[in-house]
Amino acid sequence: MSLNPNVSVIMPVYNCGDYVAEAIQSILNQTFGDFELIIIDDQSTDHTREVVASFDDPRIRLIVKPKNSGYSISLNMGLELARGRFIARMDGDDISAGERFEKQVCFLNQNPQIAVCGTWFKIISTEEKIRYPTSHEAIKVALLDYCVIGHPTVMFRKSFLEANDLRYNTDFEPAEDYELWSRIIALGEVANIPEILLEYRKHENQVSRSGQDTQRKNSELCKTRILCYPIIKPTDSDYSISKLIVSNNSVDSFELLCEIILWLNNLLKLNRRTEFFRHDEFHKIISLKKTIIIRRFYLNTANYTPSLLYNFFRWRDELGTNFTITELAKFSVKCVVFWKYPLPKHG
Repeated sequence: MSLNPNVSVIMPVYNCGDYVAEAIQSILNQTFGDFELIIIDDQSTDHTREVVASFDDPRIRLIVKPKNSGYSISLNMGLELARGRFIARMDGDDISAGERFEKQVCFLNQNPQIAVCGTWFKIISTEEKIRYPTSHEAIKVALLDYCVIGHPTVMFRKSFLEANDLRYNTDFEPAEDYELWSRIIALGEVANIPEILLEYRKHENQVSRSGQDTQRKNSELCKTRILCYPIIKPTDSDYSISKLIVSNNSVDSFELLCEIILWLNNLLKLNRRTEFFRHDEFHKIISLKKTIIIRRFYLNTANYTPSLLYNFFRWRDELGTNFTITELAKFSVKCVVFWKYPLPKHG
C-alpha cells in the first residue's frame, strides 16, 4: 500500500457484523485501487471486529477505539488519520458500486472548483432510487428543506477541509452531516454525480432511525442557518424568525404572520444583493414557504374571528393569499359564526 494513497476511505463501524463483509468487499473491488480503507470500530459488542480482521489486504487499517464514544467522533478520527488527496465516506452496512471511486476521482479532477462530490443511490432490497439535485446552486436551495447529499456517497477534497479547518460537529449527531454541509456551502461548491453508485441499507439499528426527534431538531438548526445566509450580519431576531419558518410551527397571531411575511420579502431583496442563492430558484422556494405559512394560519390554526376576516381582506394583496372560492367561503363563515372578539374600531 502506498504511504500517500490518492483516496482515504473512512468507514466507522459499530455492531454491523452481519453486513460489514459485503461493505468491505465492495471497496476492495473498486476499479480505482489506490486507496486506504480506515475502519474505526466504536467498541462493537458483536462479531464486527472478527469479520474485519478476516480480510487480508494491506490497504485496510483497523482502528479500535478505547471506548464507545459515538459516530461523529469516529468520523473526526478518520479525518485526522486520512493520508489521501481525497477522502471518501463509506458505512459498514452499505455497498459501493465497483466504479464509484473511479468516477468520483475523475469528476473532482475535472472540476477543481468542487469541494465535495456525492452521488445518487438506491435503497437495498427495494426499487427506490434517490436522485438528489446535482448542481451546486440547486443543492443549496434544496438544503433549505432537507438533506440532499447522501453522506456515505461523498468524496471530499482533503485540501479544502484542511484550508477551512472543517470537522464534524459532534453536538449535531445524528445530523452531523447536514450541519457540515450547511457550513461547506458557504465556503465552496458541492455537487452530486447523477449516477447510482451506492446501495444504502435501511434497518432498525441505524443511528438515523433512533433519536429521530434529536435529528429533526438538529436539522432545523441547519436550515435556520442556511436561510439566513443572504443576510450579511444576521441578528438574533433574524435567527428567531428563520427558526419559526423552518420548524413549520403554527403562527399564533396576525401580527407575527405579518412580521414573518415582511421578513421573507426583505430576504428576497437581500439575496439579490448578496447573490448567495440563484434568485429564481430562491424566489420559488420562498414563495412556497409564504403560501404554506399563510394557508396554515388562516385555514387550520387561526382563532376564527370577525377581526381576522377584516384583516384578511385588508391585507390580502400584501400577503399574496390565494384561496379557492370554497376555501374562502368556509373561512368567512367560520370567522362570522365562531367569533370571539369584536371587529377593531377604525375609520
